[in-house]
Amino acid sequence: MIKDNAERYLDSLAEAAFFNSVMVKRFHQQLKDDADFTIAAYTHDLTAHSIADKQLDYLEEIGAEQSLSLEDPVNTDMEDVKNHLNEYLDSILEEGKKMIIAA
Repeated sequence: MIKDNAERYLDSLAEAAFFNSVMVKRFHQQLKDDADFTIAAYTHDLTAHSIADKQLDYLEEIGAEQSLSLEDPVNTDMEDVKNHLNEYLDSILEEGKKMIIAA
């Protein structure tokens, strides 16, 4: 329990030091500018994450339609993983070609 309290105390000190470095000797407008910048930066990251998530959802749907396993292989080396990924991507590309021809 003492060790746990000591760890929490150290975390609190680190948080206080960070807060101090951000807030001390800063004008109100500087803080607002920093907040606006942070919001803009994270909005871009959130948008990128959302797009990547939709792309992965689409790949999962194609994999399910093709009855491809998305499970992690157990006890395989990196070459086996690369081959598995290449086979998976080839099947997705083939499905895409079929969709283009059908259209």
